Amino acid sequence: MGHHKLFYKNPKVVRDSLNEATELADKMLAQESILIKKLVLIDQQKYFVRYGYRSLSGFCKDGLKLSRTQTQRIVTHVRRYEPTVNIVVEGESTLAGTHEIAD
Repeated sequence: MGHHKLFYKNPKVVRDSLNEATELADKMLAQESILIKKLVLIDQQKYFVRYGYRSLSGFCKDGLKLSRTQTQRIVTHVRRYEPTVNIVVEGESTLAGTHEIAD
């Protein structure tokens, strides 16, 4: 039994193709994160109503031309979105259940 034909391709071409796909996916996820943050504001203020959409889902599907599956996923992220806040309080431990050990 021989090797798959992929083993006979130039390794640099394969590696470069995979790296490009990874970079594109990273950029896409970063853009999606920005879109979700923007849609949180749009949803909170109901801006989509001004353009005749009854819901955020309708705006995403018809206004942004997202598929039904993409719309469901994005709207779920928007509704569950909670901005993260990094608060550091001096003198208090940030880990629950940690105690100082006395010598």
